[in-house]
Amino acid sequence: MFQEVTPSEEHALVKHLQEELRNYEAEVREARKLKSSHENIELLKEKFLEERGRRERAESELSKLQEMQLSIRKLEDELSSLKLLIADIPGVTCSEDIPFKFAALQRYAYSFMSAA
Repeated sequence: MFQEVTPSEEHALVKHLQEELRNYEAEVREARKLKSSHENIELLKEKFLEERGRRERAESELSKLQEMQLSIRKLEDELSSLKLLIADIPGVTCSEDIPFKFAALQRYAYSFMSAA
C-alpha cells in the first residue's frame, strides 16, 4: 500500500511544502494588511462623518451669528435715529423726558384751547 519514497523525493516534497507554506504566510500577511486597511477606512469614514457634523453645526451657528449681527445693526440704526429725534425736541435730553414733555404739551394745548 505505502510506496517507498526516496530521500530525493522526500526532499523535493519538503521543499514544495515549504514553498506552499511561504505562499500561505504571504497570503495571510496580505489578508492582515487588507483587514487593517479596511479598519482604517472604517475609522476614517467615522471621523469624516463626525467632522461633517461639526462643520454643519458650525455653518448653522455662523448663519445664526450673521442673522444676529444684522439684527444688532438694525437696532443700532434705530437707536441712532431715536437719539437724533430726541436731540431735535427742545427740553428733552433722554427718552425718559419724552412722557413729561408730552404731558406738558397736552396741558399747554388744553389751556390754549380752553382760553380760546
